Amino acid sequence: MESAITVVLIEDDPRMREVVQRLLDRSPGHRCVAAFGSVEEALSGMPDPVPHVALLDVHLPGVRGSLGVKQLLKRYPGLAVLMLTVYAEDDLVFEAICNGAIGYMLKRTPPDQLLAAVTQASEGGAPMS
Repeated sequence: MESAITVVLIEDDPRMREVVQRLLDRSPGHRCVAAFGSVEEALSGMPDPVPHVALLDVHLPGVRGSLGVKQLLKRYPGLAVLMLTVYAEDDLVFEAICNGAIGYMLKRTPPDQLLAAVTQASEGGAPMS
């Protein structure tokens, strides 16, 4: 049996964090190994081994997610970072992609499509809503 795709979730909204975490943990082949409310928390508490994928909110307290991508990838170069956003904010999404994110998903993306995007990201794809 193949191992699960491990995911770290960086989302400041506790309700959204719980919903996405539960979705990942209840879906075969996926597992949320850590959840943080900021980039700073993720940088100081990233599990070992480093997860396959990071789901990173664009708007976060402290370091904005679109800028935090660069910091995360500098410390964890093998991490595939997939941005989560409420709106298709072209300037912030573009900034995140320029900083190393491989794609972005809207938070209103249906659960099955979000899981497919996580899988695609773990395989080197570039999913986008």
